[in-house]
Amino acid sequence: MAGIGFELKKLFKEKGLFSNIRAYLYSILVSLGPFILCTLMIVAIQLLLVFMDVPVGQKELFIATVIYAFIFAQIFTSGFTMIVTRFVSDMLYSKKLDRILPSLYGIMIIVVILSAIPA
Repeated sequence: MAGIGFELKKLFKEKGLFSNIRAYLYSILVSLGPFILCTLMIVAIQLLLVFMDVPVGQKELFIATVIYAFIFAQIFTSGFTMIVTRFVSDMLYSKKLDRILPSLYGIMIIVVILSAIPA
């Protein structure tokens, strides 16, 4: 993410209306890209369910399950994401690549245990 921030700083330093619009569009795509992709995939699956004549109850169950899974995944991982991304960028900068994968496994274990309780 630090590389993206540096590129956005370069874009925002440029003067002019179109440069500012381009910088804002890039920042919107970077921050909302995964959400937009997830939403488009859910809409595509809903269209597929309509095409396959799935009963309304099953469609509603699918949507509720996906939405709750998405919401709780965001809640459980949001705090850890900030810490881990900072740690990974520091390890990449200091060329200590062997420490990145164990940190991923550690955070995954913590999140799985925390999310297993309400699940």
